[in-house]
Amino acid sequence: GRETEARAKQLASFALDRLATQAALHAQDSGAYPEAWISMGQLRDDVLRDEFSASRRQKLWEKVQKKVEQNSNVRPMVRESRTGDVSRVWEWIGAVSLLEGTPGSGDRRQSSRRSLIAGSPGRLTPIKGEDGTGEVSEIRNWDEGRTALHLIPFSLHTELLLCLLIGDGYHSYIAPESVTLRTPNLLIIHRPRGDIFNTTDPRASDITAVTVKYRVDIYKTQHLITALIKFFSTQAPLTSTTSMATQTPLPPYIRLVQAIGMSTSACLCGSIATFSYALVPVIGLSPAPLLARQWAKAYSIGASVAPPMAVAAAVAWAWLAAKASSSPTTSTSLTSPFTLYTIAAVLTPSIVPYTLTIMAPVNNALAAKAAFYANTPVADKGAGEDQEVRRLVRRWMWFNAVRAVLVGVGCVAGSWAVVG
Repeated sequence: GRETEARAKQLASFALDRLATQAALHAQDSGAYPEAWISMGQLRDDVLRDEFSASRRQKLWEKVQKKVEQNSNVRPMVRESRTGDVSRVWEWIGAVSLLEGTPGSGDRRQSSRRSLIAGSPGRLTPIKGEDGTGEVSEIRNWDEGRTALHLIPFSLHTELLLCLLIGDGYHSYIAPESVTLRTPNLLIIHRPRGDIFNTTDPRASDITAVTVKYRVDIYKTQHLITALIKFFSTQAPLTSTTSMATQTPLPPYIRLVQAIGMSTSACLCGSIATFSYALVPVIGLSPAPLLARQWAKAYSIGASVAPPMAVAAAVAWAWLAAKASSSPTTSTSLTSPFTLYTIAAVLTPSIVPYTLTIMAPVNNALAAKAAFYANTPVADKGAGEDQEVRRLVRRWMWFNAVRAVLVGVGCVAGSWAVVG
């Protein structure tokens, strides 16, 4: 909208001022400012340091980039920095103004700069400045005294704290879109620009590291590292048994599939068990002809409902098992989500082959009895004394209870994976 466009114009103007200032500094003191250009990534993080919404940052930067590159005084190109990083940069090629305190103004301050150089033995080396004044170069090995950083649970709170540490205190910002969380629940800090620090935790070799990129002044970086290490050292290491459900909210569609698997399995287990502990004792009070016909009717109802429910639950559990197997932290232990989902996916539909094989003799015998007594009057005393029907119904009751146990164990395993 208008507000976004106005903000983009303001930020584009700020970016152009930065580019012009950098070009002026380079033109007037190329020794102190050897680069006449600024990396687009660095300029973006500087310009958008007060914007904390990832979507708004993206929209604003697209508009700012378009406006800056439309300016004829700006030349986009690809350059390699002194640190060896190759990136897309912007260079101001228009006229530059004289800056206060530079050699051209006759008002240069006495140099008292120090240079921090990573990767060499720590020492202070005096060198001569361009105007003959003393200049100190401090060469420091950042590997000395490095503190191991823990793997910490990643959360919005952690991200905001990092943003506050870097953004509010040191005029820089970790953009949310630059923190790519490729491993669930884990945030690993390792080797930002300048080889400043990295994690020495041995577990990091098994995990895809997430690089947090930022740009800060080299002097302020020392204090930043101290603050970050102090914060991370107070965090408990993340164990392999930490539940994803307790750390990172799952997408709604996964929650929906979990609900389908749990509810369908539980309903199926309850309905099957009802036939054994409630139906059979009641119909057992009837004469044999009526008992056989009642069993046949109840069986036909169950046969039309149970298989679709078993298939629906099995598909849900199998899909969840496949999702769990694709996780970088997949484990094959008995209590891992993948194993529990697999158990549920196998046991729940197993009632179908169990019914068609093990229960088939009893089912066929009872079906034959029901057909035989289909037209027999209930008051026929001879028929009512048929004990074979009652014996078959009692056997079927126990076989059916086993089906309920199979589904019940599958339901418990799947539910354990969901809540555990």
